[in-house]
Amino acid sequence: MKILQKFHILLPLFASFIIGTVSYLQKDSLEAMATKLIITITAFYLLGSIARHLVQNILLENALDVDLQMSRFIEDVEDVEQNVTAVAEEIAQEESLPTSK
Repeated sequence: MKILQKFHILLPLFASFIIGTVSYLQKDSLEAMATKLIITITAFYLLGSIARHLVQNILLENALDVDLQMSRFIEDVEDVEQNVTAVAEEIAQEESLPTSK
C-alpha cells in the first residue's frame, strides 16, 4: 500500500529514465532532451495520479464490500443460532411431555 502512495512519483521517474537514456543514445541535443523529459515527467505524473486514484477507489470499494459481506454473514450465523436454539427448545419440550399409552 505504501508503494501506491508514491506511484504517481515512481511512474514518471522510470519513464523519464528510459526517455533520457534513449535520447542520450540517439545523441539528441540538450534542449531536445530537456523538452522530452519535461513532457514525459508531466504526462506520466498525471497518468500516475489518475491510476493511483483509481486503484485507491477500487481497494476502498473492495474493503467496503468485504465489510458488508462479513456483516451479512454474521447476521446469517445469528439467525442460524436462533433457529437451532428454537428447535432445541422444541425438542426439550417434546421430551418432557408425558407420553400417554
